[in-house]
Amino acid sequence: MELTRTHKIIIAVAAVLLLAGLTVWLFSKKKAKKDTSNENDFLGSADEALLLASQIDMLNANVEENLEKMKHLEQAQEALKTQNSDEFPLRLGSKGKRVEQLQAFLVKKYGANVIANGVWDEKTQQAVEKHLKQKEISELVFNAYNLSIIKTNFFK
Repeated sequence: MELTRTHKIIIAVAAVLLLAGLTVWLFSKKKAKKDTSNENDFLGSADEALLLASQIDMLNANVEENLEKMKHLEQAQEALKTQNSDEFPLRLGSKGKRVEQLQAFLVKKYGANVIANGVWDEKTQQAVEKHLKQKEISELVFNAYNLSIIKTNFFK
């Protein structure tokens, strides 16, 4: 199961808070235990503080790394939304009225074995490559074939 961005942020924040709480608890426990101030106790506390500070730094680095990964994931998701829309260029994965008009055109003009459902699938890809000699359809090509005037039933 893939974690959502919100879940990842919650986990990262919880880890930071847990580590901070642990740090406060250790320092308060050490301070309560320390009735007399001697050099050995002080050195032990300093060592623990350095260790905890190092762990906090590593945790912060992990949080920053995860935030960067989430940023890239969001960019990829945005690119996928654009690909799965009805915007130009139309290509494999595109969806919408323009794709449906293209599919209807392919069926009417070439007898292509596609369903005009508005989803650019593998069959649509094969038909476009075979009949139009294109991998994707730009706005210029779409308009050159007058595809916008084709009436369809799926998207009204």
